[in-house]
Amino acid sequence: MKVNWIDAYYEEHGELPVVPSWMYDIVLGYTDGMKVSEGLLLRTPSGQFYHNMNPWERKQWRELIEWLSGDVEDYKEKMIANFPAQKG
Repeated sequence: MKVNWIDAYYEEHGELPVVPSWMYDIVLGYTDGMKVSEGLLLRTPSGQFYHNMNPWERKQWRELIEWLSGDVEDYKEKMIANFPAQKG
């Protein structure tokens, strides 16, 4: 069974992890020390924010969405829909 970073932390420490600080702009109501929880609400990141994520951050983001029972593809579709129209 594949274990995500949230469940791995819980298994090791007996509590849910703190939301990584780099997620401040995509977690509604983010505060320092905020714990991952089932009620956590995520914003769709901007395309620029997404493209500035390193591979580990993208993995954390995808796994958090899945842990919250969300669909990563829905978030990606919303990002694409928010891209400015290309002139040409």
